[in-house]
Amino acid sequence: MRLVDEIVEMAADGTRSIADALRKCLILGFELKNDRLKEWAEKELNGYDRDDVVPQYRCVALNSKGNFTG
Repeated sequence: MRLVDEIVEMAADGTRSIADALRKCLILGFELKNDRLKEWAEKELNGYDRDDVVPQYRCVALNSKGNFTG
């Protein structure tokens, strides 16, 4: 499938926009009538809602530090 090949090529090419590859994933989801792929690509492009389960690769453990006065 040509669209899949384009997505793979874009993902492997470090100079191409990941957003462009995600848009092609969204198109692929529509062509395949795959709601799961469409939803994933949409959330990756536009952000996850507060109530969404965020994928593990989007979670980062970190510590915050600050100086507060006043």
